[in-house]
Amino acid sequence: MRRLVALAAVGLALAGCGGAGEELQPDPDASPGAAAAAPASPSAAPAAGQSDAAHEPPAGASAARAAPSSAARAGADSASTSAGGDVDGATLWVTMGAGAELLLSTQVDAGATVVQVLDGAAEIETRYGGRYVTSIEGVKENTDRQEDWFFLVNGIEPDVGAAEIKVADGDVIWWDHRSWEDAGAVHPAATVGAFPHPFHRGWKGAVRPVEVIAPPQLLDSGATMRDYLGAAPPDDPDAEPHRFVLEVRDDMSGAELSASMGNKNGSAVTFVLAGTEAAIRATVASLIERPELIAHHYSATFDAAGQVING
Repeated sequence: MRRLVALAAVGLALAGCGGAGEELQPDPDASPGAAAAAPASPSAAPAAGQSDAAHEPPAGASAARAAPSSAARAGADSASTSAGGDVDGATLWVTMGAGAELLLSTQVDAGATVVQVLDGAAEIETRYGGRYVTSIEGVKENTDRQEDWFFLVNGIEPDVGAAEIKVADGDVIWWDHRSWEDAGAVHPAATVGAFPHPFHRGWKGAVRPVEVIAPPQLLDSGATMRDYLGAAPPDDPDAEPHRFVLEVRDDMSGAELSASMGNKNGSAVTFVLAGTEAAIRATVASLIERPELIAHHYSATFDAAGQVING
């Protein structure tokens, strides 16, 4: 029987199959996660426009939604998503093919909307008064192939338009050109590519409690991940927590990391890292030491040594 143990941000409660356990306090000297910035002010811009009547895209196109995919990370990424102290400005990524090809990675100023920030860093074309992005760096929407531009904020794919969201310091803004068929999950969704931002910054900088769930043999790795993700005090300690689940799968040779969330932009996210015990241990260490290894991945696959192998 698999025993899962919930590790709360304020302590690590050990339990299994009805047995009681002791509570371990987090190490106060552990490396903290990124402190969340104040929530960004909502944009006064009107809702995102729709495509032309001849071929209207699914709701949220240019507002992003996607299922995990085997997207590859192309080349070295100059923008790190690792935790740190106060950050001036935001990171902007532009990719193609669900993250398979990196077109642009740069730092941008905060304060403007997602569309305005993109316009300041890349050549773009829009419709509907600049609310709907149709082309970035010459790569256009293609209604015949059902391809469009979608965006994510801190790994979360909003269900509102890019003209409605203001960029805050520390945000990761990700524009991706892909097929609508790649967007099979319930919208909005979460991806792993901006880790640890879904935990550290969430939606508009909101910080939730963090719960790490691990089997008994991985309590140490679970506690390490808990300390990394849950160092910042939550805005509301009673809110539904973000969760990071460690799941041992002996039928796998490595490990896989996927993400999901509820049906609202501010919902809690759940990350699941499934694989062999050794691969999970190695991957936890890799994610904490170098989270940029999975930058602009929708999901990620790792070998037994914790190295990314799907990109």
